[in-house]
Amino acid sequence: MSITIGIGGYINNQLFMLEKNLNIDEEYYCQLLGLLRIYPISNAFCRVGRHGDGGYLMVNCMRGGIAYSLGINDDVSWDEDMADRGYEVYMYDHTIDRLPVERKGFHFFKCGITGRLGVENACDRMNTLENFLKKNKHEHQNDMILKMDVEGAEWDVLSEVEENILSQFSQIVVEYHGLVGANGDMVERKILPSLRKINRTHKLVHLHGNNMGAYIKWGNKIFPDAVEATYVRCGLPAVLGAKKGIKLPNVLDEPNDPNRSDIVLGNWNEPFRI
Repeated sequence: MSITIGIGGYINNQLFMLEKNLNIDEEYYCQLLGLLRIYPISNAFCRVGRHGDGGYLMVNCMRGGIAYSLGINDDVSWDEDMADRGYEVYMYDHTIDRLPVERKGFHFFKCGITGRLGVENACDRMNTLENFLKKNKHEHQNDMILKMDVEGAEWDVLSEVEENILSQFSQIVVEYHGLVGANGDMVERKILPSLRKINRTHKLVHLHGNNMGAYIKWGNKIFPDAVEATYVRCGLPAVLGAKKGIKLPNVLDEPNDPNRSDIVLGNWNEPFRI
């Protein structure tokens, strides 16, 4: 179904509102809701990272170990909080030359993440998560933590990574980009298969809409173009059965852009209605 729908968001701190004719595929958004269904947890949440953009809600059951941080830019607040919790943090970003802050527990590599290696991404500039683990001798580690905010490259990574690699991480925090208005090829080859894969190894326990990007309101739902998702590995005692009535945002959530209201996703597990 094709409809004209209002899109609101920020680009370079400037508010934009425009109308765009999007190919709205009802089946896609219904599948998206199903694949992003939230499971309640028995543990409390904690906020890791700074106020606003760069902070994420995680399950408060972390006891130190190894963490991977993919995508740094100029913000190491999540990494500092993880180091304070006793984690050795392995940090990857090919777009910066050095970290804004150096400290004990940080291990920085000027290298980006990709789904698979090819001629266009030489291994000294881009590499896979599997190879990162091998180079650091972590291929047999369990209960690691993964944070990934790589501006859309997450779909290449998740669509290619093996499930046994994902299962090595007890918690995964990832920002998904490009959910609104994605073309059919991207939906069928990357987005939906990636979400199905991570759902086989992990349960989604929290979702937060990024208010710095576009969104659509359709029926009784708001679909942000970018969302921050927190996953816990299947089988961990923190995850309980799925239920209705999980209201978003959480009290610990903060708007990515503090100058505008947070996106209210509401009763997210509620069925989609036009």
